[in-house]
Amino acid sequence: MDKIKLFCFPYAGGSSVIYNRWRPWIDRRIELHPVELPGRGRRFAEPLCRQIDPLTEDIYNRIQGELDGTPFSLFGHSMGALLIYEVIRKIRAEKGEEPVHAFFSGRFPPHVRDGKVYHKLPDESFKKAILALGGTPREFIENREMIKLFLPVLRADFQVLETYVFQESEPMDRDISILYGQEDTDTPVGDLNEWQRYTKGNCRFYDYPGGHFFINEQTESIVRMINRTLCPVASIVGRGEGT
Repeated sequence: MDKIKLFCFPYAGGSSVIYNRWRPWIDRRIELHPVELPGRGRRFAEPLCRQIDPLTEDIYNRIQGELDGTPFSLFGHSMGALLIYEVIRKIRAEKGEEPVHAFFSGRFPPHVRDGKVYHKLPDESFKKAILALGGTPREFIENREMIKLFLPVLRADFQVLETYVFQESEPMDRDISILYGQEDTDTPVGDLNEWQRYTKGNCRFYDYPGGHFFINEQTESIVRMINRTLCPVASIVGRGEGT
C-alpha cells in the first residue's frame, strides 16, 4: 500500500493538538504528522521563536528525519500557511525535493501584506484585537491564569508574521490547494487568487462556510477533500510516475 506523509502546521497561538481531531476521517494511507512549534504543547518549556528564519530552521531540523523518500505533503492554516511556504523553500534548498502537494489555508500569499501590527499593542488592546479575529472564546481571554500563559505565545507568533520579509522562489512544480472561509474578511478572494503564481501546476480553490477559523468547524469535509487529493497522488508517485 502506497503511503504519504502529511505534515500539519498550526495557526498563531495554536499547537499540534488541533490536528488530532482529523484522525477519525484521515485515510489510512496518509500518515498524519502534526508539527509542534516551540513554546507550546509538548514543547511548552522551550523558548518561543519571534522571527521566521529561526522558526523555519527549528521546524526543518525536527522533520528532516521524516523526509526519507516517502511522498510527503504539507498543510498549514493562517500562520501555518506562511510557515509551510518557508519550510518548502528550506527543503528545496537542502534536499532538492518538494512536496507532492501543498495545502495553504486561511492565508493570503506571502508577498501580500495587510499592514496590521498587533504584536506591539498593550495587553488590553492586544486582547481586544484577538477577540475580534475570532477563534478564541471571551471566557478564555478573560481568565487571568490562562491568558498569562497564552498571551506571550500569541504575541510571539504575531511578531513572526508582522516582521516577515518575503523572499521569492521558483514556483512549485506540483499542484497546490487554497482553502478559505466564506465569511473570512481577513483573506479577500482577490488576494487569494495571487496564490496561482506559486505553482507551475494547478491551483485549486476550496471555500467553506465560516470565518477565519473555519477549519475548526468543517473538519470532516476538509479531511475528506485532503483524502481525495492525496491518495491518488500517492499511488502515482508510488508507481514512479509523475516525478
